[in-house]
Amino acid sequence: MYTYCRVGHVINAKFQTLAPNKPSTRHTSPSNAVFTVSFSPPHSQSNRPPPCVVFFHYDGREDAPRPTVNGNNLSVSLQIIYVFTLKRLTIPILKEKSKYFGLGSPSTKSAIIEGLCEYLSPIAASPTRQNTVPATIISLDMGYRNLAFVRMTRDFDILDWARIEIGLGYHRSDYAVAVSTLLDRFPELRCASFPAGNARESSVDDICAVLVERQRFRTGGSPNIPDGVIKTNAVEAMTWGILVDRVRRNQACITDSSLTTPKIIIESVLPQRVFEYFQSSEFDDVGESDSTPQASGKYSPNSVKSILVTLPAYASSSYYKKRAAEKIVKHWLETDSIVRCSPELKNMFREEKKKDDLSDCLLQAVAWVVWRKRAIEEVRAMGWSDIRN
Repeated sequence: MYTYCRVGHVINAKFQTLAPNKPSTRHTSPSNAVFTVSFSPPHSQSNRPPPCVVFFHYDGREDAPRPTVNGNNLSVSLQIIYVFTLKRLTIPILKEKSKYFGLGSPSTKSAIIEGLCEYLSPIAASPTRQNTVPATIISLDMGYRNLAFVRMTRDFDILDWARIEIGLGYHRSDYAVAVSTLLDRFPELRCASFPAGNARESSVDDICAVLVERQRFRTGGSPNIPDGVIKTNAVEAMTWGILVDRVRRNQACITDSSLTTPKIIIESVLPQRVFEYFQSSEFDDVGESDSTPQASGKYSPNSVKSILVTLPAYASSSYYKKRAAEKIVKHWLETDSIVRCSPELKNMFREEKKKDDLSDCLLQAVAWVVWRKRAIEEVRAMGWSDIRN
């Protein structure tokens, strides 16, 4: 295995060997060879940390990633190291790691590792775009009768929050119009065109994340697919199609290379992961960042449990989740903890008859911000790229 203190995108460094034999350019290194690598960052990037020492240890296994030696330079693929590290973990631990980022938990080890790398790789691949929590988060709660959304900042300031009624009938044109009308409310998804005098540099504050609640295909393991599930899946598919089209047209509006448009990240979120997160003691992670409203003393895991235990024990799973989501959000608004919003939005929530839809989209957004911060920390710890704070 390899162990190291810190690495950059690719390690190109002078090496010294502490082993009796020096590895050759044919990658044949003796078992238990230890390399000391001094990493010197480029002078053009002043935001990088000072040079440090990185230790590599190769145990001679055939499946272990091997460094490439070329003269006095040594390089190694960091993603290969990460995959190799994950392969050493057991399936239960890998599933917990996936849940830690709000991801699904496939049954095979290879599928879990593939999902983790697929999720983390884009975050590390684009240092100026996806290595920070998006400035704006748009969270959508799917339904064939109602669509709920919340638009908030990464600091949990709610900018817009509402529910839209679609109707009772199954008319695909009505669904498409409802989804398109909903997305028109968000300035981040409109076609961007700036006058020539308003050219601006790309900024991480342009990044926007759109979260779409992932729908189930069956209910309770039944071989039959309920009518409501089919309709809701149709709405979800239309939402994805319109979102992708908006992103493409948004980019096509830019004719001047000096002009930029908000970078839009679209992600599907598992609703069961959201509820599991708020049921667990991990919820206190919301208060970790200085830019995040502090949960300590206002809404601790103990108070979460105290809210949930007030629900009747005989309640169904669906009823329990709906009432729990409502109680959590109601507590936030009453105590001005975690999220911040205007008195008008608070009053809207109090008068809303479908509080569960509004609550679901807000909880989804808050949980995703925490998962995103965790993913950034994971990328930083593995040294895939230099992450800005």
